[in-house]
Amino acid sequence: MGRFRGICSILALSYALLANAADPDDLIFRSSFERCDNISTAPVGALQWDGGGDGTSWNDPQNWKGDVLPAKGDDVWIADSGDITIVYNSAPDAISINTLDSCESLKITGGTLELAGTAWIRTNLELTGGNLVVTGGLKVLGQLQQSGGTLKGTGKVTVAGLFSWTGGAQSEGGETVANGGVMLSGSIDRYLNARTLTLNAASTFSGRELRLQNAATINNNSPLDIQTDENFRFYTGAVSTLNNGLTGTITKSAGNGDTVIGADIYNSGSITVTSGSLSFGKTFEQTTDGTLEVYIASGGFDNYTVTDAAILNGTLNVNLDSGFDPGFGETFEIMTVTSGAGSVAGTFASETGMTIGVGKKFVTDYTDPKKVILEVVPDP
Repeated sequence: MGRFRGICSILALSYALLANAADPDDLIFRSSFERCDNISTAPVGALQWDGGGDGTSWNDPQNWKGDVLPAKGDDVWIADSGDITIVYNSAPDAISINTLDSCESLKITGGTLELAGTAWIRTNLELTGGNLVVTGGLKVLGQLQQSGGTLKGTGKVTVAGLFSWTGGAQSEGGETVANGGVMLSGSIDRYLNARTLTLNAASTFSGRELRLQNAATINNNSPLDIQTDENFRFYTGAVSTLNNGLTGTITKSAGNGDTVIGADIYNSGSITVTSGSLSFGKTFEQTTDGTLEVYIASGGFDNYTVTDAAILNGTLNVNLDSGFDPGFGETFEIMTVTSGAGSVAGTFASETGMTIGVGKKFVTDYTDPKKVILEVVPDP
């Protein structure tokens, strides 16, 4: 199943689990599970890498058995050749193959490679330029690093290790499932265009903005830490969606400015701010399972700005700084809808942290259709 050279212990555990319960799609060419380094003969019917040319270039015919480059409809097998990275660059041409099973890392720097059928990369994948088109499905057992180029196609790409995204685009209706989390960083804008990105492990957002286009979707099922004042920017086309799932947490933990999430947000998890502020650039809807955290201190308080509309349910959890004692009648505007046609609909079904002590408590005021206000009143 390939070695996890240089991959963290979490991936080693994933490897062990896969070894004990082979995926039905695991071995493209074989009827039972086998590690790459246990295979000494090429699978029947596959075009095999032999490294007889420069030893690293996909586009050097002498690196392939029979000195023939992979072509449309081919099944391609790359055995364990000694911890190398194979570089694909067919610019300006495009190559479409049927299946790919690789025990070596693959780096795409230019041109277009289409994976029409099932594909496995049992180490790492790097995309710096060109296009990787996944029509069938691709599983990457190591890390995915994307600093440029475009990953596209209607198929699902599942990444066991960390997805480091510092530039480039993901597009065209498929899904990228980041089981090892995502690190959004770097000085180049990234584009999520009509594609779904699913975060299944702890992820971070820093560096330049992520641009959302044409009904892109982000499914967050784990901690997502926003460490920047940059935005999830609505860029063009139909409105995108961010689903913060039952196990999802969104925290803004760094930056003194405002981060805008330019998508319709459905919150079934938890949202909190510990630094700066967080705004919702389209519609915010909280389900019965969701929690919105609000912090109130002498130096300020959270105000969530919503552009289009707010639909409330679930829990409001108020966190009062232990050194702050607000006075009777003092008010805190914790949510504001800014568009002319927008308003606040519904109420929080549950409110926690409302007791201040010393005969005071917070009550929630929904009188203004565009605002949610906390007011300090006597607590008899």
